[in-house]
Amino acid sequence: MMSSFNQKSRSRRIGSSLLLITPLLLAACGSSSSLQTRSEPTDGSSFSSQTSPPKLPPLINKGRLVTAETYSQSGISLAPPLSTDAASVSIQTAYNDCLSGDALCSQTTSPTIVLARVTDLHSGTATADGGLLPLMDNRLMYVLRFDGDLCVPAGVIPGKPAPTPQPCSVVNFIDASTGAVIYSVQGQHL
Repeated sequence: MMSSFNQKSRSRRIGSSLLLITPLLLAACGSSSSLQTRSEPTDGSSFSSQTSPPKLPPLINKGRLVTAETYSQSGISLAPPLSTDAASVSIQTAYNDCLSGDALCSQTTSPTIVLARVTDLHSGTATADGGLLPLMDNRLMYVLRFDGDLCVPAGVIPGKPAPTPQPCSVVNFIDASTGAVIYSVQGQHL
């Protein structure tokens, strides 16, 4: 059984600073039954006692981003990499983050992956003077995207029925130099 996406995972501690995620993303979807957020089995066993780790759906490699894109609901923009840009980690290493528990990944939907320069000036680490140092400011990243999962909107209105799951997209931003997952977002309008 896969664990649900936890709304609190939208902010994560990095070093001694807190990663701040734009308020628009907090209104995004909150959980999905097909998203994997943990790499170990939930039945108490380990992969070493099983025949093999979970299988990931086939990856669709789109190569290098050619045309700039913007996720207008979140303020995240993608630009084509420079001709001199080269990733230090392989696409497969980036995709394997789905087994690490750091990325939000579907076990039923094939993702696309593209190499791009990513900017999000609304998320980063707080500076001593109250400013924000963006984590992604023209940073070379793998953008791992799953479309078509079902997400439940975050928050419940007291006295109202639970929200109906809606189709959404999940996007993971993985540093192309280190392979580290910077963060993941999900929502209907990404």
